Amino acid sequence: MDLREIEREIAQRAGVEAAVREVDGELVVTGMAQTNGERQAALDVAWELAEGRTVVDDIEVMSAVPERIRDLDLADAAPAGFPEVGPDWSDTEALEPGDFSDQEVLENPEGAAGPGYTAADEEYSEGEEAYVPPTDPVRTREGEFLGGFSTTAMDEVGPIRGDEALRDAILTELREDAATSGLDIDVQVYRGVVRLRGRVADSLDVEGVLGVVDRVPGIVEVIDELEVAGE
Repeated sequence: MDLREIEREIAQRAGVEAAVREVDGELVVTGMAQTNGERQAALDVAWELAEGRTVVDDIEVMSAVPERIRDLDLADAAPAGFPEVGPDWSDTEALEPGDFSDQEVLENPEGAAGPGYTAADEEYSEGEEAYVPPTDPVRTREGEFLGGFSTTAMDEVGPIRGDEALRDAILTELREDAATSGLDIDVQVYRGVVRLRGRVADSLDVEGVLGVVDRVPGIVEVIDELEVAGE
């Protein structure tokens, strides 16, 4: 029988893909089998079709676990005490939907597990603390509140038209913000371009003025000509 026909017979009858070659009148069967049983079945087919020639076993068994240890069959026991998975298997101790959905909703995120987060932990790319306009209320000497209960009074105001209207809005914001209410700032507006003049104590005052002016909608450009004492 042709060697290719022997290979086909081994594959069909033993389920082993093997290569058969003739060396010095012997049939060398090379391949891989999953079990010793498959290996023996392949050799039996080869002996049957060898036509008197000697069969050399070159089949490797790839099974990681032997089917038998001495005279003992290996049982299908669950490894390490875990239940084996089968068609009818189910986990009787799985979490029910209520295990998480009925948890109390936290109003304060600091109450959650793990380290708390505060704005002080935030790192700024430029290495400086970002300016946030204060919300301290500003009052006149007579005790009248001028504003300052919110970050800005311009939240609900649309773009302001006209240079005079822009100047009035800027002066109002500077007067009502606690960071700038005590500063003497000259404001000039021409075609939406704002020019700021005056003398302030330090660069923080400059940042405060620019931050307040920036809240006024409708400004085209701001020219900073503020002088810092000592510079």
